[in-house]
Amino acid sequence: MTFQKFGLLCGACAVLLTPAAAFAQTGAQTGAQTGAQAGAQPFALAQPAPTGAGAHVDADARCLAAAMIMSSVNNAQIKAMGPPAQFYFFGRIEGHGGRGNLNARIAAQFEAFKATPQIVGPSIQACAQIFAVRSNAYGALLADMQKRFGRSGAPASGAPPAH
Repeated sequence: MTFQKFGLLCGACAVLLTPAAAFAQTGAQTGAQTGAQAGAQPFALAQPAPTGAGAHVDADARCLAAAMIMSSVNNAQIKAMGPPAQFYFFGRIEGHGGRGNLNARIAAQFEAFKATPQIVGPSIQACAQIFAVRSNAYGALLADMQKRFGRSGAPASGAPPAH
């Protein structure tokens, strides 16, 4: 996939982010109550602020698990956002060096979702919002680079061809 196509995909995912009402349905579609129905706080408010690499990895593992769920819901807009969000949060985990016990971390998140289903919808909403903000930032970067260096996608003189 070319840099330009990836940028368009990320931008499209950000555009697909719909108001919170669409995410409120997600919990019901996955068999869980939404945060509003259960009186739960949104993920971002309910979780303590990360204080170290391990805490960041745990938060990103929760979002990776939420993105996996996003890929299986009935809402086409949310479902389309799932795979790119999975890559994004997996990359964040890689960046924090948290891959050593990733399976256990992801399993723990799914256990938390199973034990407390009312957190699924708010977790998906919060993680999708994080992904949308970063996708918008990436889209702005891509637009700036295209403006500076052209939209043709042709490699610069002397650059190796893209694979």
